[in-house]
Amino acid sequence: MFVLLSNVALIYTHYFGFFILIIQVVLVLTDKVSREKYWKHVLLGIGIIALFYLPNIEVVLMRFIDSSSSGTWLAPPNKRSLYNMIISFSNTALNADVTILVFFLSAVLFFFRKKKIKWAKKTLLVWVVFSFFFMFFVSFKVPMFLDRYLMFLSVGFCILLALASDALFQKRPYKYILPLLLCIMYMYSSKPNVSNNRNTKDTVEKIKSMMTEETVVYFCPPWFDHNFLYYYESSLFRDVDPDKQKKKMHSLLKKENIYPIYNKNGLHSELIKESDKVIYLDAGADFGVPNNQIIQQLESECTLVEKHEYHQIFNIRVFEPNR
Repeated sequence: MFVLLSNVALIYTHYFGFFILIIQVVLVLTDKVSREKYWKHVLLGIGIIALFYLPNIEVVLMRFIDSSSSGTWLAPPNKRSLYNMIISFSNTALNADVTILVFFLSAVLFFFRKKKIKWAKKTLLVWVVFSFFFMFFVSFKVPMFLDRYLMFLSVGFCILLALASDALFQKRPYKYILPLLLCIMYMYSSKPNVSNNRNTKDTVEKIKSMMTEETVVYFCPPWFDHNFLYYYESSLFRDVDPDKQKKKMHSLLKKENIYPIYNKNGLHSELIKESDKVIYLDAGADFGVPNNQIIQQLESECTLVEKHEYHQIFNIRVFEPNR
């Protein structure tokens, strides 16, 4: 019962929890003894989980249909996506090449030795290899092949690599050399403090440097307000409880001629005409608020004079109103 409730909690926590359920089912179905002994338990478990998940099933189906027809914010994978993902797991291209070679040689040796796959190793293979390729092929229909979406494979990936490297050499001390070398390579190339490619501070400082008393600033989506206010003026941010006093926070921004908006209806034509320039910050607006029409409306009332792009998500456009 604990396992069932844990699985229910898992899929309610995140849609990717379904992959863990699929892994469990595949493990049972691919093992003859488990399949013959537990198939009734598996069917009963699936039924109970489905019953508990009924309140959310419509949401999941709608999200899946929408993602299948409209796509996601990710692009479908290409022929280099598999290799690039292994690089993400291995830190560098050199590490990835060595890792692929170790897996390949280990698989070849295992094939020629004709050993039976033990349950623990089968679990690792389904956990890592099956899930890795399953998500890759599904992503052609619903793009989701992203490193952070595959984080649930990271522990299994490391264990599988350790077993593969250990299997290549049987005699001591040679069998310790490759695992030790891999550890050194991975540790040396590790960068724990990796940028999330969200240069909010630089973006806001750029906007501040371009502003005058007559400048109007808009940004979308409006829930970027916490981030913007913090880097715009930290003293103002400290004076407001963002979760309880959102109106006060927007009021403070308004005094600075800064407006968080959802779509073109949030633009102020009269205010724009009286300004010396309009700065629009696109902080992932098309993803957060599709069909917002903000840029199109600004282009109809103003002339684009500058554009600044920050990696991955932030785009600053500077307009001058048509006189």
